Amino acid sequence: MQRPDAREAGFTLLETVVCVGIIALVTLAATGAMAAIARNAEPGAVRALALMQAENAIVRARVATSYARPASAATDARGVAWALAPGTHAFVVAGKMMGPVCGAAAAVTVPLAVTTTFDGAASFRVVVAYPLNPCTVTGVPNAADTATAATVELDATLPNPVYAPGTQIPRAILDPSLQ
Repeated sequence: MQRPDAREAGFTLLETVVCVGIIALVTLAATGAMAAIARNAEPGAVRALALMQAENAIVRARVATSYARPASAATDARGVAWALAPGTHAFVVAGKMMGPVCGAAAAVTVPLAVTTTFDGAASFRVVVAYPLNPCTVTGVPNAADTATAATVELDATLPNPVYAPGTQIPRAILDPSLQ
């Protein structure tokens, strides 16, 4: 058996340096691509927050119609009326984007402008304005400013109330001794 020549065994320093350089370039390219993917995902995450808020408003409206319609003056101990009032109502909610967003390690809070419209019969509409770029939010988004904000719009037909206002709901509980 012959021993290999010492000059032929292993890699040369030049080959090793070229290999490390290629690996470094591939790593830099992959890191840049991942950063671009994360930046492009942020507007989609804000739209998902806006859609979630619109769906929540519709669910609340459906629950409110279960109690009574039209809105009565009856309120709970906190002064909150639980019936759905006809007309247009606007409010602002805060959506939280978790994780590393916009270069921040913590969660980012994004304001969302919500407008609901109820015709008093069955038609309910929700419009949620959200910022196109969550990283540059300076205030509440304005749906009319299409350069910096976009909207999510949902329409729903609400069911008729199950019980008329003031209806006492009977509960039939069987006496255990009769069973």
